[in-house]
Amino acid sequence: MARTLSRPLHGGTGIEITISDRNDGSLRVTEPDFAQRLALFWGDPVPLTWLRQVHGEEIVIVTAPGARSGSEADGAFTELPNAPLAVTVADCAPVVIAAAGSSSQALAVVHAGWRGLMAGIIEKAAVMVVAAAPDGERFTFCGPCIGADDYQFSATDLVPIAERYGPTVVSRTRHGGPALDLFAGVSCALSRSGF
Repeated sequence: MARTLSRPLHGGTGIEITISDRNDGSLRVTEPDFAQRLALFWGDPVPLTWLRQVHGEEIVIVTAPGARSGSEADGAFTELPNAPLAVTVADCAPVVIAAAGSSSQALAVVHAGWRGLMAGIIEKAAVMVVAAAPDGERFTFCGPCIGADDYQFSATDLVPIAERYGPTVVSRTRHGGPALDLFAGVSCALSRSGF
């Protein structure tokens, strides 16, 4: 069932985050009726920017509500006060990065799996947000993603991720195999970016 979280920021600016789950039905962009399903789920007359994620580092800049919808990218950024942005995920992490001050505001949403994490998409989005609202109150949110208990990785493939984000990203599955703690990687990337 969809849940909405609200967070007020400086100057009355607010952020609303809506999270769906399997009870809301499939929101896979590969389904032929995706746009219609998303419109029904969203239910707001303001057009929503959604993406065709490709596990990369591309971030589109949204200059009007709904602009760049369907772009192949893993992040969206805007400075507009009423331009909703969306990412869809399965195992990857949906990340919201925002800042709002007295004269500026910025919002980015990111789809971050291990490839996007290693490509630096979170840091790239954070730089964009801080550049647009340098003195703003900062806010981040990482939504549900695969847990380390279920995210088996080869020990060899974990090495470069641990070298970049530290030993907290290395974990174990519930069966004792090597695992990636994606949430720890997202947290580290945000922390290093000043959030």
